[in-house]
This record gives sequence, C-alpha cells and structure tokens, in this order.
Amino acid sequence: PYVKLANNLAGWNFDWDWTEQAQFTKYGLNEHYGWHCDSYSEPYQDVPQGMVGKIRKLSVTVSLSDPEDYEGGDLEFLGTQIKQEEFRQQGTCIIFPSFLAHKVSKVKSGTRYAIVGWVHGPTYK
Repeated sequence: PYVKLANNLAGWNFDWDWTEQAQFTKYGLNEHYGWHCDSYSEPYQDVPQGMVGKIRKLSVTVSLSDPEDYEGGDLEFLGTQIKQEEFRQQGTCIIFPSFLAHKVSKVKSGTRYAIVGWVHGPTYK
C-alpha cells in the first residue's frame, strides 16, 4: 500500500503491475554500493515470467537498523542534498523512481540492514 500511496501522492502515476521479491541487504564495515540506477531503458527479456517485457518503475528501501548502530552507509541521490537523518530512522520506507541515480556510502562502523524491492510495469508511454 505504501508504494501505491507514494505513486499517487508524488504525482508519478506510474503504471505498474508486478512486484519483485524483496531483498534483505547487509552492509558491514567498509561495504558500500556505488552510483547506479535500478532501471534500464529496455524491458527484461530473459528473466522469470513475471518480469518479461517490463521495467523497474519504483524502488523501495526500508531501513531496519537503529541509526545509532552504524556510521556511514547513507542512501544518497545524485544531485540532491536531502537530510540523511530522515532516511536513517529505523522503519523509514523510502520510495523513489527507479531511474534516479543513487548509492549507499561506505559504512564506517557497525552494520546497516535494509530491505529493498522494486515494482515493475510496461515501458513508459
């Protein structure tokens, strides 16, 4: 329901009809994920049945860790200066268009846990 709500409230109104299985992520000391986009311009072809002909439309990240349990490991978006404290709160659900470039900065101490997932739909009209 959060994806549907965010899609409507943000005015994206993306057409989506399939949800990829969520992934549990763990970032330990010095681990990170560099700049990337979750979506590609061409639809999936050689993949599980539900994904064929679709592209990732929206990405979801749910923060599982207490922000006091790790340092670094921030979710960042290219070209923005969003306050990281808001993203770091345990239980925060961040939903964004899958074509936005983002990264997770290097963990300086502790461990960062999150759930990530994606919803798919036909190519943009």
